[in-house]
Amino acid sequence: MIAISRMPVYEKPNDRARQLLVVNEFVKSMQTYEDLPHNFTLRRGKETTYLIIPCPYKYVIDYFITTDYGKVVSAVECKWYQRDWRDYDYHFPISVHKVKHLLQWGKAFNCTPFMLMRNKSGLHYLKIDERVLSRNRVKLYGRTDRNDPNDLEPMVFIEERYWDVYKVGHTNG
Repeated sequence: MIAISRMPVYEKPNDRARQLLVVNEFVKSMQTYEDLPHNFTLRRGKETTYLIIPCPYKYVIDYFITTDYGKVVSAVECKWYQRDWRDYDYHFPISVHKVKHLLQWGKAFNCTPFMLMRNKSGLHYLKIDERVLSRNRVKLYGRTDRNDPNDLEPMVFIEERYWDVYKVGHTNG
């Protein structure tokens, strides 16, 4: 009999609560601020309600955002960092694996995938497209404090200039 090792799942209820805070603020901002670049609400009616659908771990991403009539308008992955831009030399590391899955879900639903990120300066979003991997540095990176070799993986370091702000200031969670 072959033993199948599962990937470790470190996500705790507090992590899910933080992700939900980040995605709720994102949807609220998209509906409130029409001048946001890549705003997915501009092509919808004013009365459209957006639903946030949590994805199970096997989907690799965190949420789908749908209209009240079931059209997927975005695939979303959320990150919560306790640090600021300068702590990462103005480049934030994102898993290449997550980027790949965001691109796949975006293509499957013909929607725009987004990476959402909270750091000490506020909430930021990044429209994920094929250029994300080719225009940024990729290297092996990850957590080392848990002594888990699965925590080290190829990460793409995305420059601050590519991220758009949707909420300025400290966000607790």
